[in-house]
Amino acid sequence: MTANWILMGLLLLFLTLGAVAEEKLDMEGMSVIGNQELPKALFIVPWKATEIARAPDRPVNSLVNDSLQPVDPDVFRRKLHFFDMLHKNDSSAALESP
Repeated sequence: MTANWILMGLLLLFLTLGAVAEEKLDMEGMSVIGNQELPKALFIVPWKATEIARAPDRPVNSLVNDSLQPVDPDVFRRKLHFFDMLHKNDSSAALESP
């Protein structure tokens, strides 16, 4: 019986030695703060030269349509004369075809 107690004692001793051998490792973390001497400013530098946009002939928000522009009277008469000549030919061709 004493041998059983000695064996049991040695077994418990060896089991506890393994637990004592495990030492908790405490590792410090790392924090990166940066360089405190640098100024806190942001400079945006373009990598390509900007092109100057061509301004339109009239403002973008213009309410004036091209059809409401002033008309030259001579040009208007020529257009009317040409229109009449075209439609006279169309109407005479339509009368001759049936």
